[in-house]
Amino acid sequence: MSASSEPQIQRFAAATDPSLVWKTVEQDSVAIVSNLVPPDVIQRFNQEVEPQIETWENASLGGWKFSPHTKFMNGLVSASHVYRHDILNNPVMHQLCETAFEQTGDYWVVSAVLRHTQPGHPSQPWHRDANGWPLVKCQQPGSPPLTITIIIATTDFTEANGATRFFLGSHQWPTVDPSPDARPVVAGLKAGDMLMMRQGVVHSGGSHSPEAPDTRGMLLLSFASCQLSQYESALTLPRSLVESLTPLVQKMVGWRTVFPLGHPMGLNTFRSGLVEEKLGLQASQPPKNETETQLVEAHDLHPVNAPETLLQLRRAARELEQQCVPPSELELDFHYRPHQNACVRIAIELKIFDHLDDEPIRPSELAERITAADPEFTLRIVRALCASNVLGEHQLPTGEVIVHHTVLSKMWRRSPTSQAYAKHQFDNMVLALSNMIPFLRTHGFRSPGDPSNSPFAYAMGADNVDFFRLLQRYPERLASFNQGMTGTATSVVSIFPFASLANVPDAAVCLVDVGGGNGHTTCEILTSCPELKGAAVVLQDLPSVLEHEDGLLVDNTQVRVQSYDFLRNAQPVRGAAAYLYKSIFHDWPDTSCRQILRNLAPAMRGFDSRLLICDLVVGQLASTHPHKALRDINMMIMAGRERTADEWEVLLREGGFRIVRIWGIDNPGNSVIEARLID
Repeated sequence: MSASSEPQIQRFAAATDPSLVWKTVEQDSVAIVSNLVPPDVIQRFNQEVEPQIETWENASLGGWKFSPHTKFMNGLVSASHVYRHDILNNPVMHQLCETAFEQTGDYWVVSAVLRHTQPGHPSQPWHRDANGWPLVKCQQPGSPPLTITIIIATTDFTEANGATRFFLGSHQWPTVDPSPDARPVVAGLKAGDMLMMRQGVVHSGGSHSPEAPDTRGMLLLSFASCQLSQYESALTLPRSLVESLTPLVQKMVGWRTVFPLGHPMGLNTFRSGLVEEKLGLQASQPPKNETETQLVEAHDLHPVNAPETLLQLRRAARELEQQCVPPSELELDFHYRPHQNACVRIAIELKIFDHLDDEPIRPSELAERITAADPEFTLRIVRALCASNVLGEHQLPTGEVIVHHTVLSKMWRRSPTSQAYAKHQFDNMVLALSNMIPFLRTHGFRSPGDPSNSPFAYAMGADNVDFFRLLQRYPERLASFNQGMTGTATSVVSIFPFASLANVPDAAVCLVDVGGGNGHTTCEILTSCPELKGAAVVLQDLPSVLEHEDGLLVDNTQVRVQSYDFLRNAQPVRGAAAYLYKSIFHDWPDTSCRQILRNLAPAMRGFDSRLLICDLVVGQLASTHPHKALRDINMMIMAGRERTADEWEVLLREGGFRIVRIWGIDNPGNSVIEARLID
């Protein structure tokens, strides 16, 4: 039998019509939606929950025993800011749920569990979910589903690490026993992909091979008709936390009245009225006072959820260090920072972080696992990593020392994008920094203004070639850069209201994503803004980027893909509602940016068009967000730069534009500069 006849799970882009996805689920029992959750959201979620997830020793669930190679975590609404504010509000997920429960009415989350499997975890028996409600077993064949399960991959799923297996169409089987000719399919997923399972599908988690060292992580969400009760109650949540949620999430966790189809009074009511009205429940509210802030933050174990508090704490910690540490030690700490970077780079090369399990071990045992290096050499690197607080160490009562992971080392263990970014910074940027003084002595102590003769080109011994074209000569360096950049990508939809681009008069095109790569940002915008459904969108980049069509994420039924060089050619799409340049301008000096603006202006002239620049805005007080000022030096290496609000204003005015508003100007990451042509 040819490979093309093998059964496969159908995959869809996030912008696909939900009815088409659900039609496939009704036929095949399962379907996959690619890139449902953006990479930065997955990364923040993993960083948030990693310190909290625990091993369930000898745990059982529904009569099943789980091996010690499994970790679980529930209580996600209280434990995870990203879960309750980003993931549970995902519009595509709810469009699919609304389609699935169209014949039964309102739905809610009945169970939410984060699950990690590790090497050695055995496969599950073939089974069906939704056994907790006897009512479900009484349904007649052909009845609409009362439950669906959504799996969001928080890491990649492969056959080797136990990706879930399914029998297509098995929700229609009379029993869970497969016929002799039935062939299962493996659900390979990338982090951020979503798999939707219909009630009754026969499936099994695969075995996690000892040769597949990475953890397989998944978020298991069970949605059900509101006529079925929730496994986990959210009634113990502090009211201040509940009122910080959107109305949709409040309904998902059981804090609002719900309505089965055709039921006028609703369920979860109080004296025949809406429970939210009787409670005087508010939604999407910030904490009202210091006490409520503390209550909410007590449920946010990751500091990213309290940015102002975090900034104040970090500033105080720096000041305390200055007061408590002798100046000579401060000086040594400063001078040895490059040594720390080198040790991390060596550790990634030798896979030291990967070989350190969750349980602490002796350094000598860790060194024995690193077959690519001499144990004595590895011990020296491990010792330096402990001294740098990259790894943790602890002395036992016996006097023996054991080493263990920290939050930082776990990130480099579990995130290939974080590893790639560390490689890029050390191999490319640190190399250029070490040659900065000879470069400046040659070209003058001024901001580099020629991207074709940048400090990076100087360090590489090249002339008249910009950073991006030079990297293409070195495939390994280029691969680290490309993969590393995906991990640093920030969500733009939380900064700017892209729904405002809908129905702009005389705009034949809603959005042009200039230099948009594989279309990740385009997909994120269309996924998060149902108001833009059906609007014309254009994705532009260099031919070398767009030629790999299999790597593009966009749905070409709505998004037109167009080759375009923003430095050399006039913008070909005229009169769009908005032109988005995400992480573009900071790559280039002012002279190049003015050329980008000159190439854009004719396309906007005479139309109600907006320029949207997504980049950093450096604050007046550099110590507020130190990484912004240091990233400016990072961009100097390639002759680019980060800019202050005043510098943005001057640059745009010189290009014939005026700033309308800077969205998220105080963000620790990117902001969006909204600009229009000067009349």
